[in-house]
Amino acid sequence: ASKRSRLRFVTSLLRLCEKLGLDGVDYNWEYPGYSFGSGYAADEAVAADYRGLMALLKETKAAFEPSRRILTLAYYPDGKQEKMLAKGKAASYVDAMHMMTYDQQGKHSTMELAQSSAEGGARVLPPEKLTLGLPFYGRHMRTGEWKSYEDLLKMPAVQAQRDLDEVDGWYLNSVDLIRRKTALAVQLGLRGVMIWEAGQDCRVHGVVRGNTEHVATCGAGGQEASLLQAIASASPAVAEGGEDEERAPPAQAIPHDEV
Repeated sequence: ASKRSRLRFVTSLLRLCEKLGLDGVDYNWEYPGYSFGSGYAADEAVAADYRGLMALLKETKAAFEPSRRILTLAYYPDGKQEKMLAKGKAASYVDAMHMMTYDQQGKHSTMELAQSSAEGGARVLPPEKLTLGLPFYGRHMRTGEWKSYEDLLKMPAVQAQRDLDEVDGWYLNSVDLIRRKTALAVQLGLRGVMIWEAGQDCRVHGVVRGNTEHVATCGAGGQEASLLQAIASASPAVAEGGEDEERAPPAQAIPHDEV
């Protein structure tokens, strides 16, 4: 896209954030220089897409800085994308880069994938800018169909075992696996973990919103069955009652015509 097109886009994006009171945005381009079915294009075409992405990141950062809004991006950890992001100095423009460490064939999000992606990413990109992606859903190993962790927890075997990652053809990230992946992120000094997505966890307590009651869905396991609780238990700052460094909320929305 041209600089003018990017300016219009970023201006509209900032207005939307101000209107809705959003903290920021996450860019997820799947993927620069890549087409599903045919793979990566020639090197120059890939490089051109990444130049465009870096320009977009730089201009979005400049627009977001006055209100201290957050800018992040997601990437697929295949080795090539990390190198292109490093070459473009993406880390200087974003608050975090999220590894999409899931949706592989078969067992779609293993500990081995998490470890190789996190270690490889940390060698090329600043680890303090990286987050390890955690799926709160499972996939059928043959069909690829997905189900939320909350739905998979309805299976008696999953409810009974906190370390069960395979059941009836389904592969999921159990409480134990989520805890181990979180510990890996802590060990490697990553910024943290990224969840896709938090609403797929079980509900520890029932809640009422308006006239609708949402019952607890974690079953007899209660809090111990929750993936969010598994993350908290493996995160030193949370487990010890600490808090992250405070960040000022976005400034009040100020109408404007250009960035």
